Amino acid sequence: MNGFYWISWGFHDALRHPDRFARAADVGKVRRLPMAHLVLHLPEIESQGRKSYDLALTRAWLAEAFADTDLTIPDDAGENAGRLVVDAQKAGDDVVLQGTLDAVVMTPCARCNAPVKLEVSMPFVHHLTPRPDHHELPEELELTPEDLELEHYGGDEIALDALVREAILLELPMRPLHPEGECDPEVEAALKAASEKAASGPLAGLAALKDKLKS
Repeated sequence: MNGFYWISWGFHDALRHPDRFARAADVGKVRRLPMAHLVLHLPEIESQGRKSYDLALTRAWLAEAFADTDLTIPDDAGENAGRLVVDAQKAGDDVVLQGTLDAVVMTPCARCNAPVKLEVSMPFVHHLTPRPDHHELPEELELTPEDLELEHYGGDEIALDALVREAILLELPMRPLHPEGECDPEVEAALKAASEKAASGPLAGLAALKDKLKS
């Protein structure tokens, strides 16, 4: 396999997660990796009808997958900083994936800019259907909501790298923060001073009104 392209933000994901679209701007790029690492083999699944996979997300894979983001891998994460456990089952020509995805990454805190550790643990469920031959598609094609939920595969190998990368990015908070009181003390003090100054300044009345409207 010489390489593959992935597109990590689909139209249906934008509809399902509008609040995460800003983070998806990081995701929604076509990226090219040297090769796929998280690969399911269709002949194995077809011969058994159902096959279980336990795939490690290595430090090298995570570093490569998120090289164009501000995510890093914690030093204490070990060689395998994540794990994908998934059952693959044939349903006619389709492949149904059900499992769990776990990973740990670090990103700058939105309050103090120091690294904050984020742990991802989530279900991993996808329905894959064979990629249609573009020669067989009609000139005008009306897509149903069900069509927008489908991912496609082609050939005898199913590369999950793009789906895993996307799942991790979409699971992360839009504004990652340390727990209260765990930011850099100097930053905490500066923020507190700025807040007190704003509360007693000429716009204090507007701030109070804003707080009242929130409650």
